[in-house]
Amino acid sequence: MNRAVPLALAVLLAGGAVWLLARGDAVRTDEILFRIERSIGANRQAEARDALERHRDALGPGRAAYAESLMAFASGDAEKTAALAAEAAALLPGDWRPVSIVYYAHQLAGRPGVGRATVEAHLAAHPGDERAMTVLAEDCTMPGGSDVDPSRALALLDRIDALPARAAPPGDPTAVPVERLEKIRMQASALLDRRQGAVAAAERRVREAPASLEARMQLANALREARDLGRARAAAREAVAMAPDAADPLEFLILLLLETDDTGDDALPLAETLLRLRGPKDPNARIVLARSLVRSKKVPPEGGAPVDRIDEAIDVYRGLLAEPLPKEVRAVVLRNCAVALYDWKQGGRPGDYLDQAHRMLSEYVKLGGAVDATLADTWSKLQAHARAKTGDGESPK
Repeated sequence: MNRAVPLALAVLLAGGAVWLLARGDAVRTDEILFRIERSIGANRQAEARDALERHRDALGPGRAAYAESLMAFASGDAEKTAALAAEAAALLPGDWRPVSIVYYAHQLAGRPGVGRATVEAHLAAHPGDERAMTVLAEDCTMPGGSDVDPSRALALLDRIDALPARAAPPGDPTAVPVERLEKIRMQASALLDRRQGAVAAAERRVREAPASLEARMQLANALREARDLGRARAAAREAVAMAPDAADPLEFLILLLLETDDTGDDALPLAETLLRLRGPKDPNARIVLARSLVRSKKVPPEGGAPVDRIDEAIDVYRGLLAEPLPKEVRAVVLRNCAVALYDWKQGGRPGDYLDQAHRMLSEYVKLGGAVDATLADTWSKLQAHARAKTGDGESPK
C-alpha cells in the first residue's frame, strides 16, 4: 500500500477528522459534519449513518455524498469511496475536501495516477491552493513511485512559500502544518542530493575510463534519473556511437527520445535498426517500433501532407497480442494499444475502437497494471464511455 494511504487513514480515523472541515459552511452544516466525522473516527459507523440520514436534507447532496465517501473510506471500500468523493467534488466545485478523498481513495485502489490527475486538475483551477500543492509535492517524494521528482516537489514548496495568502489560513482545520512542509522539503532535498551525487560519480568514472561503454551508460542513466534529459540523450548517443551494433544502448536512447513530446522524430529509423539487431520476433523491439510509429508521419505516395502512422502501430500491437507473451509484456502491449486506439479514433469515423480500448485497459488493470498520471484521463473517459453504453461500467460486449 502506498505510504500516503496510512496517512489518510490516520487523519480520517483518529478522533474525528476535524481537518476535513472547511470554513465558510453554515454553522449547522459544520456541526453535523463534525459529528459524522467524529463518529467515523471512533468507528461508530451506525451512529454516523443515522446522523447522515437524519440530516441529509440539511447537508444537501454534495455534503451528503462527501459524508458517504468518508464512511466508505473508513470501511476500506476504495471503489465506492472514489465514486462518492468524485460526485461530491462535482457538486462542491472548489472544495478541497472531496478532492483529497478522491486522491487517497485511488491510492488505496492502486491507481495513484488517477488521484494525482484529480489533484492536478484542482490545482489548475485553483492555482493558489497550497493544500493541492502539498499533496503533489508529497507525491513526488514517495519512495518506489514511478513519478518521483524531487525537483518538482521543491518547486511546489517554493510556490507555497511565495503565496501572498493561504487558501486555508492558520486555524482552518484544512490548513497545512508547517511541519509537514518541512518534512517534504527534507525528503525532496535528500532525494535530489542522492541523484546529483550519482551523476557526479558517473561523470568521474567516464573521465577515468572514457572508452568504457558501461561507464557511458551509467552516466546516461544517472542523468535520466536526475531528469537532466538533454544531457542524458547526449550521453546515450555517445554510447551508441561507441557500440553501433549493441542493442541495449540503442534501445535506451530510443526510450529517452520517446520520453517527452519535444523529441522523438528520429526514433523510428533507430527502432528499425533495433529490430534488425534483436530479430523480427523480439517482442520488446516490436513494442519500441510501435511506440516510434505512433510518433511518426509519412508522406503518402500520391503526395500531400504527411499523415500519422498510428494505424501501423496498432497493427504491430495487435500482432503481438495474438501471440503468447509473458504477463508483464502483455500488460505493456495492452496499455499501449488501448491508448493508441483511443488517440486514433479511426480517423473520426464511428466504430468499436473505444470498446476495444476499454476491454484492453480493463485487462491491463486486471493484470496489475497501474493507472498513472499519463493514463488517468484516458482510463476515466473510457470508463465513462462503458458506463454510458452498459449502465454498469463493464466493457460493452
